[in-house]
Amino acid sequence: MRRVWVVVLFFLNFSLMAAFSFEIPLLENWRYTYGDNVVYSHEEYDDNEWMVVQFPTTTFRFEGISVPYTWLRKRFFVPERLKGNRLGLYTGRIHDAVEIYLNGVLIGVSGSQPPQRYFGTPHAPRGFLLPEEVLRYGGTNLLAIRVYTHKTQGAFGEILVAPYQEVLERVHRESFLGLGIPQVVTIVSLFMVLYFLFLFWKNREKTYLFLAIGAFFIGIYYMDIYVEYLPIDYLLKQKIAFSGLYLCFIFFILFFHSFYGFQRKWQEMLAFIFGGGSVIANFLMPDFPMWEMIMGSVVQLVWVLPAVLYILWVNLSAVFQKKTYAFLMFVGAFFAIFFSLRDSFGFILRMWARYWTSSWGMLLFSVSMFISMALRAADIQKESMEKEEKLRKQKGELQEVLEKTEQVVVELGETSQELDREISSARMAMEYVIDLSREMRGEFQREAEKLRESARATALVAGGMGNVMQRLERENQLIQRGMKSFDELVRSIGEMVGELRQLKDVMGGLKEGVLSLGEQTKASQGALEELSGRAENVFVLLGNIQKIADDTNTLAINAAIQSAHAGEYGKSFAIVGQEVRNLALSVARLAETVTSEVQEMNNELSGVQAHFGRLEQEFGRTLKELERVEGLLGVFQERLEKQREGSQNVVMTIQELDKVVGGLLMDLGKQKEDVQEFVRTLEKTEKLLEAFMSKLDSQREKEEKVLQVMESLSGLSQKHKEIVASLTDVVIGKEGRG
Repeated sequence: MRRVWVVVLFFLNFSLMAAFSFEIPLLENWRYTYGDNVVYSHEEYDDNEWMVVQFPTTTFRFEGISVPYTWLRKRFFVPERLKGNRLGLYTGRIHDAVEIYLNGVLIGVSGSQPPQRYFGTPHAPRGFLLPEEVLRYGGTNLLAIRVYTHKTQGAFGEILVAPYQEVLERVHRESFLGLGIPQVVTIVSLFMVLYFLFLFWKNREKTYLFLAIGAFFIGIYYMDIYVEYLPIDYLLKQKIAFSGLYLCFIFFILFFHSFYGFQRKWQEMLAFIFGGGSVIANFLMPDFPMWEMIMGSVVQLVWVLPAVLYILWVNLSAVFQKKTYAFLMFVGAFFAIFFSLRDSFGFILRMWARYWTSSWGMLLFSVSMFISMALRAADIQKESMEKEEKLRKQKGELQEVLEKTEQVVVELGETSQELDREISSARMAMEYVIDLSREMRGEFQREAEKLRESARATALVAGGMGNVMQRLERENQLIQRGMKSFDELVRSIGEMVGELRQLKDVMGGLKEGVLSLGEQTKASQGALEELSGRAENVFVLLGNIQKIADDTNTLAINAAIQSAHAGEYGKSFAIVGQEVRNLALSVARLAETVTSEVQEMNNELSGVQAHFGRLEQEFGRTLKELERVEGLLGVFQERLEKQREGSQNVVMTIQELDKVVGGLLMDLGKQKEDVQEFVRTLEKTEKLLEAFMSKLDSQREKEEKVLQVMESLSGLSQKHKEIVASLTDVVIGKEGRG
């Protein structure tokens, strides 16, 4: 509001400065006639028959192009007391090309008349020096004005005599207010054209294009002020200028629709129809009177007035809708329309204005649009800078996320390599366990075969001992019968000695078999202990795998947290983090499964070790029994040898032999029971071996299952590597785009 008052006071100051220190008004009883004659400038010419007009007037009639010349004459008195003062004639604006005569002497010219090319200066205020040698002080003077125009109606303003210096100052001020302001409007319009074309080229927003074109046509409208001194046809200048006026309204309507976001296609279509039609009608007018009548009445009512009122209404609607910058635009449009209507109504009501003010309103309108659009561009730039700052912050945050992601990726890569190494170690251990299990199975098969052979040998021993006992029983019967059977006894003793030797050899082989079986049993027990140790190593490896899975799960959770911090840019990384977490959970479950399987295998190995311990004890006891049997057989053999050597003393020793045979039968019975028990032990051992072989087969299936689990872990490790590679690509891609 303060700025508005500054502008008002500025123009009020110019109005107050326009007063003269003294003046001689020349307003009444001007005589005029149509036609041209040089004598009309002479003092002695009688003009009493001429018509009379009072100034100022806005409805002065001319004959137009048919009689383009009009003469006006006025007599006035200059007091003697003004002698010595340089006086000047102030005429204001005169239509169109004029010559000024004082007492028959030409003192000034404005525009150009035939025979030179015709052009007028209707917008320029004029002031002329009244030469002292021509002017009569204390007497009557004659002022004659020769006007050349093609118009049929014109206007004359204030005409007076005043101090010449003050006249010049007033002409300069009015030139600025009447011509300078339109020139400023033109300059502002051209600047707006360049400025908004640049904004359109930069932003490709049609609002800037509409405003640039509208400003261009405003410049065209006021351009006739610059070319009024040029020898260009006056009607053509007017047609070009008013075409700019008619077209600027079209693009201002388009501009305001686009600026406020109004979608009013049919109004825009009407604007093109009436605005374009006005331009066409403007250029079709054949002469100035026709142009003045059609443009000043029909087009003014059909297009110009509705257009300015519609623009005012659009801005007022935008103000009520609280559109941005609408009030500033409305103020500019209001002043443009207000000053235009002020000049129009003043002209219609014959209220002569010292200078027209429509250009002031247009200047305010142009400035308001420029300021509004400049503020809008500044706001857009500010918003763009804020967005850029926000993007920079987001980029910084994203960079931090990417750096943390890169660290996580590196840790995941190291974890993947460590997991791969642990899986490879576990796989090698399991393959070693499987190979060892296969070797043990083959060894146990061989030991089982030896046990079967030992069982068969023991069965032969048992059978031999049965035969010996039967023979001893028969010998005992023979002894009881007497000496009749001595020869048979000697032969039997010889056979018994041979059989005892054979039995001793068998017992020696059996002893060696039992010793070998014991050593194999110890070796198997050592292998089982080594297998148990390997199982413990597998437990350690599975613990490491479980730890790695937990660490991977923790890294995945951290990655999910970081991706949540990144917002929209971290969604893809959150998905990858979830995949890594799922992978860690899968590895943990597989590790638990392998742990339970290996624990079960370890328990079964402990049972087998216990069985082997008992088997070793049985082998020890059997070995002792075999050694005792071997000793007894040696004693028996020795006794038989002595019996054979003392066969001649058979009779004497028959009783002792009977006792020996009885004891031998008892010993053989006991040994037979021991051998049968040993056979049962061998059978039990064979069953244990068969059970252990079955366990080994089951263990082999479990080992194959563990190996499959290792293969799955290896596949998961490969998938882990692929995920790490994907994360690396994501990080590299984000850094490249950053």
